[in-house]
Amino acid sequence: MNIRAYKDKDYKEVKSILQGGKRFYDDWDKRAHWRVKIENDSNSILVAEEDGKVIGSILMIKDPWISFLYRLVVKKGYLV
Repeated sequence: MNIRAYKDKDYKEVKSILQGGKRFYDDWDKRAHWRVKIENDSNSILVAEEDGKVIGSILMIKDPWISFLYRLVVKKGYLV
């Protein structure tokens, strides 16, 4: 498994995983919103991939005082 920064080309796979986990929200998860998020901080969304396919993701908010990890999703079939 490889963990790396999310790229815009990952959007469809991540969206599908979020939808599968009933965690996709039309208002929050627009592709344009995700683009802005990674333009502001290229490491604010991470993806896990196996054999070149995205199998999970997590979003982060960081500041000097506190960090939040949220919206962790893993593709069905990859949880142990």
